[in-house]
Amino acid sequence: MGGFYHLIGYSFGEYVFSLDKKRLGALGLCLADCETPENTQESMGAGTGDNDGGDTDLEPQLRAQFEDLRKSMEQRSELRHSNCEEEVARLRNDIAKGTIKLKSDIKKSSAFVKKLKLLTENSADALMKDVKEINLTRYVSECVASLVEAPLKMVDLPAAVRVISLLHQRYAEFSSLLIQTLVTTFDASYGTDDKSKLVKRRILLRLLSELYLAGVITDVHVVSHIIQRVAKREGGPSGGSKTRGKGNMSMTGASHSNQSSAQLEVPLLVNFAKSVGVEFLGVLPKKYKKMMDVFGDECINVMQPQLELVPLSIQTQCLSDFQEAYELI
Repeated sequence: MGGFYHLIGYSFGEYVFSLDKKRLGALGLCLADCETPENTQESMGAGTGDNDGGDTDLEPQLRAQFEDLRKSMEQRSELRHSNCEEEVARLRNDIAKGTIKLKSDIKKSSAFVKKLKLLTENSADALMKDVKEINLTRYVSECVASLVEAPLKMVDLPAAVRVISLLHQRYAEFSSLLIQTLVTTFDASYGTDDKSKLVKRRILLRLLSELYLAGVITDVHVVSHIIQRVAKREGGPSGGSKTRGKGNMSMTGASHSNQSSAQLEVPLLVNFAKSVGVEFLGVLPKKYKKMMDVFGDECINVMQPQLELVPLSIQTQCLSDFQEAYELI
Protein backbone atom coordinates (compact mmCIF):
# COMPACT_ATOMS: atom_id res chain seq x y z
CA MET A 1 0.00 0.00 0.00
CA GLY A 2 2.92 2.33 0.66
CA GLY A 3 3.94 2.25 -2.98
CA PHE A 4 0.39 3.09 -4.04
CA TYR A 5 0.19 6.19 -1.89
CA HIS A 6 3.68 7.24 -2.92
CA LEU A 7 2.61 7.24 -6.59
CA ILE A 8 -0.59 9.09 -5.83
CA GLY A 9 1.17 11.63 -3.63
CA TYR A 10 3.97 12.33 -6.09
CA SER A 11 1.86 12.66 -9.21
CA PHE A 12 -1.09 14.43 -7.69
CA GLY A 13 1.16 16.55 -5.51
CA GLU A 14 3.14 17.63 -8.55
CA TYR A 15 0.12 18.51 -10.66
CA VAL A 16 -2.99 18.88 -8.51
CA PHE A 17 -1.84 21.90 -6.60
CA SER A 18 -5.06 22.85 -4.84
CA LEU A 19 -5.20 19.71 -2.68
CA ASP A 20 -5.11 19.80 1.10
CA LYS A 21 -1.45 20.56 1.87
CA LYS A 22 -1.59 18.95 5.30
CA ARG A 23 -2.70 15.63 3.85
CA LEU A 24 -0.03 15.73 1.17
CA GLY A 25 2.48 16.95 3.75
CA ALA A 26 2.16 13.59 5.46
CA LEU A 27 3.65 12.10 2.32
CA GLY A 28 6.71 14.30 2.64
CA LEU A 29 5.69 16.63 -0.20
CA CYS A 30 6.25 20.35 -0.49
CA LEU A 31 3.70 22.34 -2.50
CA ALA A 32 4.99 25.79 -1.66
CA ASP A 33 5.96 26.55 -5.27
CA CYS A 34 2.86 25.12 -6.94
CA GLU A 35 0.53 27.16 -9.13
CA THR A 36 -3.22 26.82 -9.65
CA PRO A 37 -5.00 27.74 -12.89
CA GLU A 38 -6.15 31.06 -11.42
CA ASN A 39 -2.65 32.35 -10.67
CA THR A 40 -0.66 30.57 -13.38
CA GLN A 41 -1.40 33.39 -15.81
CA GLU A 42 -0.06 35.91 -13.28
CA SER A 43 3.02 33.77 -12.73
CA MET A 44 3.63 33.65 -16.47
CA GLY A 45 3.68 37.41 -16.59
CA ALA A 46 6.01 37.74 -13.64
CA GLY A 47 9.06 35.95 -15.05
CA THR A 48 12.16 38.12 -15.12
CA GLY A 49 14.72 35.74 -16.51
CA ASP A 50 17.09 36.74 -13.71
CA ASN A 51 19.34 33.94 -12.50
CA ASP A 52 21.28 34.25 -9.27
CA GLY A 53 23.97 31.90 -10.59
CA GLY A 54 23.27 29.18 -8.05
CA ASP A 55 22.01 26.78 -10.71
CA THR A 56 24.44 27.44 -13.51
CA ASP A 57 25.37 23.76 -13.68
CA LEU A 58 21.75 22.94 -14.51
CA GLU A 59 21.40 25.52 -17.27
CA PRO A 60 22.74 23.36 -20.16
CA GLN A 61 20.35 20.59 -19.18
CA LEU A 62 17.48 23.04 -18.89
CA ARG A 63 18.39 24.56 -22.25
CA ALA A 64 18.21 21.15 -23.92
CA GLN A 65 14.83 20.48 -22.31
CA PHE A 66 13.61 23.91 -23.31
CA GLU A 67 14.67 23.44 -26.94
CA ASP A 68 12.83 20.13 -27.04
CA LEU A 69 9.77 21.88 -25.62
CA ARG A 70 10.06 24.70 -28.14
CA LYS A 71 10.31 22.25 -31.04
CA SER A 72 7.29 20.33 -29.83
CA MET A 73 5.23 23.48 -29.44
CA GLU A 74 6.24 24.74 -32.88
CA GLN A 75 5.15 21.44 -34.43
CA ARG A 76 1.84 21.66 -32.60
CA SER A 77 1.30 25.24 -33.79
CA GLU A 78 1.97 24.19 -37.37
CA LEU A 79 -0.56 21.37 -37.05
CA ARG A 80 -3.15 23.69 -35.55
CA HIS A 81 -2.69 26.08 -38.47
CA SER A 82 -3.06 23.28 -41.03
CA ASN A 83 -6.10 21.91 -39.19
CA CYS A 84 -7.87 25.24 -38.79
CA GLU A 85 -11.21 25.65 -40.53
CA GLU A 86 -9.98 28.07 -43.19
CA GLU A 87 -6.99 25.97 -44.27
CA VAL A 88 -9.01 22.77 -44.30
CA ALA A 89 -11.74 24.38 -46.41
CA ARG A 90 -9.15 25.68 -48.87
CA LEU A 91 -7.53 22.27 -49.26
CA ARG A 92 -10.82 20.43 -49.70
CA ASN A 93 -11.91 23.00 -52.26
CA ASP A 94 -8.70 22.50 -54.23
CA ILE A 95 -9.28 18.75 -54.21
CA ALA A 96 -12.90 19.17 -55.30
CA LYS A 97 -11.88 21.45 -58.19
CA GLY A 98 -9.14 19.09 -59.28
CA THR A 99 -6.34 21.54 -58.51
CA ILE A 100 -4.96 18.83 -56.27
CA LYS A 101 -5.41 15.40 -57.80
CA LEU A 102 -5.74 12.20 -55.79
CA LYS A 103 -5.43 8.79 -57.43
CA SER A 104 -8.32 6.35 -57.15
CA ASP A 105 -6.64 2.96 -56.85
CA ILE A 106 -8.46 0.10 -55.13
CA LYS A 107 -5.30 -1.94 -54.61
CA LYS A 108 -3.32 0.93 -53.12
CA SER A 109 -6.26 2.04 -50.99
CA SER A 110 -6.75 -1.43 -49.54
CA ALA A 111 -3.02 -1.72 -48.86
CA PHE A 112 -3.05 1.65 -47.12
CA VAL A 113 -5.87 0.59 -44.78
CA LYS A 114 -3.87 -2.50 -43.81
CA LYS A 115 -0.70 -0.47 -43.23
CA LEU A 116 -2.63 2.05 -41.18
CA LYS A 117 -3.48 -0.70 -38.72
CA LEU A 118 0.27 -1.07 -38.09
CA LEU A 119 0.95 2.65 -37.64
CA THR A 120 4.14 3.48 -35.75
CA GLU A 121 6.54 6.40 -35.61
CA ASN A 122 8.73 4.64 -38.19
CA SER A 123 5.93 4.06 -40.70
CA ALA A 124 4.32 7.49 -40.42
CA ASP A 125 6.20 9.21 -43.24
CA ALA A 126 5.24 6.55 -45.79
CA LEU A 127 1.61 6.68 -44.64
CA MET A 128 1.54 10.46 -44.90
CA LYS A 129 2.90 10.25 -48.43
CA ASP A 130 0.08 7.85 -49.32
CA VAL A 131 -2.59 10.11 -47.80
CA LYS A 132 -1.39 12.96 -50.00
CA GLU A 133 -1.56 10.82 -53.15
CA ILE A 134 -4.44 8.33 -52.80
CA ASN A 135 -8.17 9.05 -52.96
CA LEU A 136 -9.56 7.42 -49.82
CA THR A 137 -13.08 8.83 -50.02
CA ARG A 138 -14.66 5.38 -50.04
CA TYR A 139 -12.38 4.06 -47.31
CA VAL A 140 -12.95 6.58 -44.51
CA SER A 141 -14.72 4.14 -42.18
CA GLU A 142 -12.04 1.50 -42.84
CA CYS A 143 -9.33 4.04 -42.00
CA VAL A 144 -11.06 4.87 -38.73
CA ALA A 145 -11.35 1.20 -37.81
CA SER A 146 -7.68 0.61 -38.56
CA LEU A 147 -6.57 3.58 -36.46
CA VAL A 148 -8.65 2.51 -33.47
CA GLU A 149 -7.39 -1.07 -33.72
CA ALA A 150 -3.75 -0.07 -34.20
CA PRO A 151 -1.56 -1.23 -31.27
CA LEU A 152 -0.22 2.26 -30.67
CA LYS A 153 2.31 3.00 -27.98
CA MET A 154 2.79 6.38 -26.33
CA VAL A 155 5.87 6.99 -28.46
CA ASP A 156 3.73 6.57 -31.60
CA LEU A 157 1.14 9.22 -30.71
CA PRO A 158 2.87 12.22 -32.34
CA ALA A 159 3.03 10.25 -35.58
CA ALA A 160 -0.59 9.19 -35.22
CA VAL A 161 -1.65 12.81 -34.75
CA ARG A 162 0.21 13.83 -37.93
CA VAL A 163 -1.40 11.08 -40.01
CA ILE A 164 -4.85 11.75 -38.55
CA SER A 165 -4.44 15.46 -39.26
CA LEU A 166 -3.85 14.78 -42.96
CA LEU A 167 -6.94 12.59 -43.14
CA HIS A 168 -8.97 15.20 -41.25
CA GLN A 169 -7.89 17.90 -43.67
CA ARG A 170 -9.07 15.92 -46.71
CA TYR A 171 -12.25 14.10 -45.66
CA ALA A 172 -15.09 15.97 -43.98
CA GLU A 173 -16.70 12.93 -42.35
CA PHE A 174 -13.45 11.46 -41.03
CA SER A 175 -12.97 13.40 -37.78
CA SER A 176 -16.48 13.04 -36.38
CA LEU A 177 -16.46 9.31 -37.07
CA LEU A 178 -13.00 8.89 -35.54
CA ILE A 179 -13.88 10.84 -32.40
CA GLN A 180 -17.10 8.91 -31.93
CA THR A 181 -15.33 5.58 -32.38
CA LEU A 182 -12.44 6.50 -30.05
CA VAL A 183 -14.82 7.59 -27.28
CA THR A 184 -17.05 4.55 -27.76
CA THR A 185 -14.04 2.24 -27.60
CA PHE A 186 -12.79 4.00 -24.48
CA ASP A 187 -16.15 3.73 -22.73
CA ALA A 188 -16.67 0.10 -23.77
CA SER A 189 -13.60 -1.00 -21.83
CA TYR A 190 -14.64 0.71 -18.60
CA GLY A 191 -14.23 -1.52 -15.57
CA THR A 192 -11.96 -3.99 -17.33
CA ASP A 193 -9.37 -6.04 -15.46
CA ASP A 194 -7.38 -6.68 -18.63
CA LYS A 195 -4.03 -4.90 -18.33
CA SER A 196 -3.68 -4.47 -22.09
CA LYS A 197 -7.08 -2.78 -22.24
CA LEU A 198 -6.18 -0.53 -19.33
CA VAL A 199 -3.06 0.57 -21.20
CA LYS A 200 -5.17 1.07 -24.32
CA ARG A 201 -7.51 3.37 -22.38
CA ARG A 202 -4.57 5.56 -21.35
CA ILE A 203 -3.42 5.76 -24.96
CA LEU A 204 -6.91 6.56 -26.25
CA LEU A 205 -7.34 9.39 -23.74
CA ARG A 206 -3.90 10.76 -24.55
CA LEU A 207 -4.67 10.56 -28.29
CA LEU A 208 -7.96 12.41 -27.85
CA SER A 209 -6.17 15.06 -25.80
CA GLU A 210 -3.45 15.53 -28.40
CA LEU A 211 -6.02 15.69 -31.20
CA TYR A 212 -7.74 18.54 -29.40
CA LEU A 213 -4.47 20.38 -28.87
CA ALA A 214 -3.62 19.86 -32.56
CA GLY A 215 -6.96 21.31 -33.68
CA VAL A 216 -8.53 18.13 -35.07
CA ILE A 217 -11.06 18.07 -32.23
CA THR A 218 -12.70 21.43 -31.65
CA ASP A 219 -14.91 20.54 -28.69
CA VAL A 220 -12.83 20.41 -25.51
CA HIS A 221 -15.68 18.68 -23.68
CA VAL A 222 -14.82 15.47 -25.52
CA VAL A 223 -11.80 15.28 -23.22
CA SER A 224 -13.08 17.05 -20.12
CA HIS A 225 -16.19 14.87 -19.88
CA ILE A 226 -14.01 11.75 -19.94
CA ILE A 227 -11.91 13.13 -17.09
CA GLN A 228 -15.06 13.92 -15.17
CA ARG A 229 -16.47 10.43 -15.68
CA VAL A 230 -13.20 8.75 -14.71
CA ALA A 231 -12.74 10.91 -11.61
CA LYS A 232 -16.31 10.30 -10.48
CA ARG A 233 -16.13 6.64 -11.50
CA GLU A 234 -19.13 6.98 -13.76
CA GLY A 235 -19.97 5.42 -17.10
CA GLY A 236 -19.11 1.81 -16.36
CA PRO A 237 -21.20 -1.20 -15.43
CA SER A 238 -22.71 -1.15 -11.97
CA GLY A 239 -21.54 -3.69 -9.48
CA GLY A 240 -20.45 -4.40 -5.97
CA SER A 241 -17.51 -2.91 -4.18
CA LYS A 242 -14.12 -4.36 -4.96
CA THR A 243 -10.51 -3.54 -4.33
CA ARG A 244 -7.83 -4.59 -6.75
CA GLY A 245 -4.18 -5.25 -6.22
CA LYS A 246 -1.16 -3.26 -7.27
CA GLY A 247 -1.43 -4.15 -10.97
CA ASN A 248 -3.89 -1.38 -11.85
CA MET A 249 -3.79 0.32 -8.45
CA SER A 250 -7.55 0.85 -8.57
CA MET A 251 -9.50 1.41 -5.40
CA THR A 252 -13.15 1.35 -4.38
CA GLY A 253 -14.58 2.67 -1.16
CA ALA A 254 -17.79 1.33 0.28
CA SER A 255 -18.87 4.85 1.22
CA HIS A 256 -19.09 5.69 -2.48
CA SER A 257 -21.33 2.79 -3.47
CA ASN A 258 -23.79 5.22 -5.08
CA GLN A 259 -21.33 5.65 -7.93
CA SER A 260 -21.70 3.32 -10.90
CA SER A 261 -18.06 2.37 -11.32
CA ALA A 262 -16.17 -0.16 -9.25
CA GLN A 263 -12.73 1.37 -9.74
CA LEU A 264 -10.68 4.54 -9.77
CA GLU A 265 -8.11 4.44 -12.56
CA VAL A 266 -5.19 6.11 -10.87
CA PRO A 267 -2.58 5.32 -13.58
CA LEU A 268 -4.82 6.83 -16.25
CA LEU A 269 -5.24 10.07 -14.30
CA VAL A 270 -1.54 10.19 -13.49
CA ASN A 271 -0.56 9.71 -17.12
CA PHE A 272 -2.99 12.44 -18.20
CA ALA A 273 -1.57 14.87 -15.64
CA LYS A 274 2.02 14.17 -16.60
CA SER A 275 1.44 14.44 -20.35
CA VAL A 276 -1.08 17.27 -20.77
CA GLY A 277 -1.44 18.68 -17.25
CA VAL A 278 -0.06 22.05 -18.34
CA GLU A 279 -2.77 22.51 -20.95
CA PHE A 280 -5.79 20.78 -19.39
CA LEU A 281 -5.15 21.42 -15.69
CA GLY A 282 -3.59 24.85 -16.20
CA VAL A 283 -0.71 24.15 -13.85
CA LEU A 284 3.05 24.35 -14.22
CA PRO A 285 5.33 21.56 -12.98
CA LYS A 286 8.52 22.62 -11.23
CA LYS A 287 10.57 21.87 -14.35
CA TYR A 288 8.64 24.45 -16.38
CA LYS A 289 8.75 27.00 -13.59
CA LYS A 290 12.52 26.57 -13.42
CA MET A 291 12.73 27.21 -17.16
CA MET A 292 10.77 30.41 -16.67
CA ASP A 293 13.14 31.52 -13.92
CA VAL A 294 16.20 30.86 -16.08
CA PHE A 295 15.00 31.86 -19.56
CA GLY A 296 12.38 34.46 -18.66
CA ASP A 297 10.42 35.94 -21.57
CA GLU A 298 11.90 33.45 -24.01
CA CYS A 299 10.18 30.64 -22.12
CA ILE A 300 7.01 32.62 -21.44
CA ASN A 301 6.56 33.28 -25.16
CA VAL A 302 6.65 29.54 -25.79
CA MET A 303 4.43 28.52 -22.88
CA GLN A 304 1.77 31.24 -22.90
CA PRO A 305 -0.05 30.08 -26.07
CA GLN A 306 -0.21 26.52 -24.74
CA LEU A 307 -1.88 27.60 -21.51
CA GLU A 308 -4.56 29.33 -23.57
CA LEU A 309 -5.51 26.34 -25.71
CA VAL A 310 -7.93 25.06 -23.07
CA PRO A 311 -10.39 27.57 -21.56
CA LEU A 312 -9.71 28.53 -17.95
CA SER A 313 -13.14 27.25 -16.90
CA ILE A 314 -12.31 23.79 -18.27
CA GLN A 315 -8.88 23.80 -16.64
CA THR A 316 -10.46 24.65 -13.31
CA GLN A 317 -13.11 21.96 -13.71
CA CYS A 318 -10.57 19.27 -14.64
CA LEU A 319 -8.41 20.23 -11.67
CA SER A 320 -11.47 20.03 -9.44
CA ASP A 321 -12.20 16.56 -10.82
CA PHE A 322 -8.66 15.48 -9.94
CA GLN A 323 -9.13 16.81 -6.43
CA GLU A 324 -12.38 14.89 -6.10
CA ALA A 325 -10.64 11.72 -7.29
CA TYR A 326 -7.99 12.24 -4.63
CA GLU A 327 -10.66 12.58 -1.98
CA LEU A 328 -12.08 9.19 -2.98
CA ILE A 329 -8.84 7.37 -2.25
